[in-house]
Amino acid sequence: MFMADCGVRWEASEIPFPTHHTKLDEGICTMTSVRKKRSRAIPPLMVVGLAVSAIFCHSSAGEPRFDRVGKTIEGEELATAVSDQRDVALRDCVVTGITKLRARRRQTSAKIEIRSTEFQGPVMFGDVEFFSEVLFDSVTFHGPVSFAEALFKERFEIHEAMFTDEVSFRDCEFRREVLCSSVVFPFRADFSRTVFDSASFRYCRLRRAVFKNTHLARVDFVGSELGDALFEPHSVPSSAGIATAKGLESLRYLQDPSALTELRNRLRRDGYREEERGVTYALRVSDNRRRASEGRRFWYFLELVLFDWTCRYGMDYGRPVVLAFWLWLLCTFIYLLMMNFGKRTAIMKEYKNASSANTQLTLNVADLSARSSKWAVGLEFLGQETKLLAWAAFFSLMSAFNIGFRGFNFGRWLRLLLPRELDLKSVGWTRTVSGIQALLSVYFFALFLLTYFERLFE
Repeated sequence: MFMADCGVRWEASEIPFPTHHTKLDEGICTMTSVRKKRSRAIPPLMVVGLAVSAIFCHSSAGEPRFDRVGKTIEGEELATAVSDQRDVALRDCVVTGITKLRARRRQTSAKIEIRSTEFQGPVMFGDVEFFSEVLFDSVTFHGPVSFAEALFKERFEIHEAMFTDEVSFRDCEFRREVLCSSVVFPFRADFSRTVFDSASFRYCRLRRAVFKNTHLARVDFVGSELGDALFEPHSVPSSAGIATAKGLESLRYLQDPSALTELRNRLRRDGYREEERGVTYALRVSDNRRRASEGRRFWYFLELVLFDWTCRYGMDYGRPVVLAFWLWLLCTFIYLLMMNFGKRTAIMKEYKNASSANTQLTLNVADLSARSSKWAVGLEFLGQETKLLAWAAFFSLMSAFNIGFRGFNFGRWLRLLLPRELDLKSVGWTRTVSGIQALLSVYFFALFLLTYFERLFE
């Protein structure tokens, strides 16, 4: 009798030639014939066929595929199926309890395909080697999820999934492609020391994610949100792979700024100017926060007010012009009030021609009293206030450009617009307000020019 590994048995009568015994010598089956007194070797193709048959028989003898549709199952049952090397296919299911692989089995060749399923408890697949593909599609995780220290030897896909708690891919290694699209990580997703062969995070929400010592050289974040993510990877992605991501300005670092610096230089080299400004802002904000954590609070607030609130370290280079406009408008109404109610404050029209006397810009009450009717008084008052408002706006504009910058004196050009050669002089508190406005305005315009045409904060 001869028996193969797959359980198939041949009787001696079924052998084409008579035999008495079978001898296995280094994997080659030989049969000794009594009549011929010599051994005949089985052809190599027959040996290969017997091996393939043994493998097929072994796989067919295993447990069936774990396939569930619209069922409520226990997490332990799912984990047992994965541990027993059974392919898993779930659709429209609810998984309750803790889904955790047994500690005695840390390798699985099971192919996992889970769609439109809800996990109500924690999922713990850490420190597991996956030899087959893993797919999660439209899956909701209501508990913490951990794939820490897992090894994925085939493709890993996750699409339109929702995580409501922390997720850990710490110390994972992906040896094949990772496809991740429209996934929401509302809480902290940890990718520390994760190795990606190639990965694509498209339109994912990765706020507060951790990329510390992560290999991101072949990873793209097209349309993804990276707000407040810790960015200290081992290698940075390409410019095209991260330029369309959102929230680059809110990336941060705690200890090592080299990754953000390298990313900024790549973006500048490849022509992504706006994205470069965003990464520059992220660097300077992280620098300032570290300054505050070291106890240097004065310098923290000084830089916050002078550079962050005014132009966001050059990222919002148009903000200084907007601030100068609102300052001009505010000072216009201040000057108008001083013209009407100020006793020790005044704005004087000083003529260059000696034949013309200097005139104080104020409300002429005598002209109002000379009017006979209320309508006439109202029209006279409206006319005078309109003229005062115009002079106040012009004086505010002259104050804003009173101090030149790098040879440009816009205040002098404004005086040339007047039909007569005159100057406006301020007295009292009006002069103080005018001086403050001049200093702030020249700072705003200088900040605009330096941030728009140069890289002031790099």
